[in-house]
Amino acid sequence: MNEEPNDNDFSFFDLLDRFEQMLSEQTSLFFDSEEFEEIINFYLDTGDLKKARMAIVEARRQYPSENIFNLKYAQYLAASDQEQEALNILAHIERLEPRNSELYYTRGTIYSKLERHLEAIKEFNKALEYAEDPVDIYLNVSYEYQKLADYDAAIKVLLVAAEMDPDDEDIINELSFCYEFTDRLEEGVETFQRFLDNHPWSVQGWFSLGLIYNKLGLYEKSVEAFDFAITIEPTNTAAYFNKANAYSNAEMYEQAIAVYKEVLKQDEPDALTYCYIGDCYLKLERPEYAKDYFIQSLRHDDQLVEAWYGLALCNETLGKHTIALTNINKALQIDPYNPVYFHLRGEIYLSLKEYDKAYLDLKKAIDRADSPVELWVDISRVAVLGAIENEVIAFLASIEGTDKWHHFINLTLANIYLSIGRTKEAIQRIQRGLDALPMAKNELLSYFPEMRQHPAVVEFLALNLDENNSSTENQ
Repeated sequence: MNEEPNDNDFSFFDLLDRFEQMLSEQTSLFFDSEEFEEIINFYLDTGDLKKARMAIVEARRQYPSENIFNLKYAQYLAASDQEQEALNILAHIERLEPRNSELYYTRGTIYSKLERHLEAIKEFNKALEYAEDPVDIYLNVSYEYQKLADYDAAIKVLLVAAEMDPDDEDIINELSFCYEFTDRLEEGVETFQRFLDNHPWSVQGWFSLGLIYNKLGLYEKSVEAFDFAITIEPTNTAAYFNKANAYSNAEMYEQAIAVYKEVLKQDEPDALTYCYIGDCYLKLERPEYAKDYFIQSLRHDDQLVEAWYGLALCNETLGKHTIALTNINKALQIDPYNPVYFHLRGEIYLSLKEYDKAYLDLKKAIDRADSPVELWVDISRVAVLGAIENEVIAFLASIEGTDKWHHFINLTLANIYLSIGRTKEAIQRIQRGLDALPMAKNELLSYFPEMRQHPAVVEFLALNLDENNSSTENQ
């Protein structure tokens, strides 16, 4: 609840200079009590506890009868991890000033720090009884309810605060977070629609509605909500950025690129925006354009792992496998556990015909991921091209039944068995895989086109497909 100094109020910083000059010269200068309060609040808020204590000591010396400096001392003790001493002082102050809102607020923050959340809520509610500006206190109450996983109560408190101050971004953001975190997105939409009926000029209200629509996959409505926010505040780069995200999620990549570029015009160019533009160009299958934007991204932040990954994808797509390998190695240095990066490096090693290395990386990807279809196809290719069929078969058999994609393991094994002439076992594996995942039948030959070269498989699939069609007609 400490009042922050206004950065435009140079007199405060003159005041601060004067106090610090007093400390350096070890003299004593007079400050009125309000000036001392500003100085102490500044040091407490910035975490300079040593100077906060010095200011409190001098303030208590000059104003020994003013309880506000005893309260500030309690806040200093709490910040110094001396909570019990702080609580003792607050108990003394309460006997003298039982209607002091900041007293109860301070005690609430101490209980929160000690993870005594119900007691913290009780103290914050006492503070609300006497507070002149209760909005920040409501925000703290909502935090405590969230820590208790009582999101219904947290939302109710935030709704009260939002009506009191509809322009408070922290309140609106926290309300949006609660709906998103609890996956109550439709309820969030209804709440923000009602809120905007009463407060149609709330930029943050429209922004939050846009975020929730985006989460729901309602991208057109999301764009509309962000457009309202932009109309009200044309320099709101966050609204532009998230509008671009909505276009990208809707696979409208040209529109997304145009809006991302608007973000670059309006604000300082940043690595993430360049990276997202690169990703859109990749989705448009224009890797030569994407590459330039990933490079720009890395010029702004050479630790942005997504940009290294995107650059690796571009170079791999363009046939520059050695450069792609350097790029993906950099990504794995930054994020050494990401299965997607291991998968891409495995594909690059495949292109370089380094099959043993490809196999090791694909195994790592399988160990760390939900194993998308492409991963099984790639490990099948490694087995055949690297002539390590038996080794891969043993590995796949060892994880069979433990992976959520175990049905696709059957199809992968079938393809490998076919490559080494074990046709009967291959057909058995195809049967098991299709029994578990009938819809894969129509995609099987696109995943493993080499199966077309085996008449037994083609005959089996044709017969199986005919039987299914007959069953469907009879139903």
